[in-house]
Amino acid sequence: MKELRFLLLLLFICFFSKEITAQDSNSYKTEAFTTFINKLEKKFDVRFSYQSELIDSIKTPLNYIDFKLDSLIETLEIDNLLRFEKLSPRFFLIKLDVNDKQKKKLSGSSNK
Repeated sequence: MKELRFLLLLLFICFFSKEITAQDSNSYKTEAFTTFINKLEKKFDVRFSYQSELIDSIKTPLNYIDFKLDSLIETLEIDNLLRFEKLSPRFFLIKLDVNDKQKKKLSGSSNK
């Protein structure tokens, strides 16, 4: 009887640990930044202009799509060293946002 209880408890723990792991892994799924930007353009009826080389390697968490546009842009700027310049109510330019110290580091490493 004790063995049966132990087995049931073990199965119960295994089952719920997989559920928790599955939920955690979904929150860390990402997608290509270009795919994400296309979704934003449709959802918010805006347009983004950018150099594809600038954002090709960027991945974006899937849960970002639930944000409001202003807070989303702010989060993307912080997380990816990007700057979104608002050209009009519907048009944004995405640039690399580097400070003076980072510019010197980047230019120094490219001269080697």
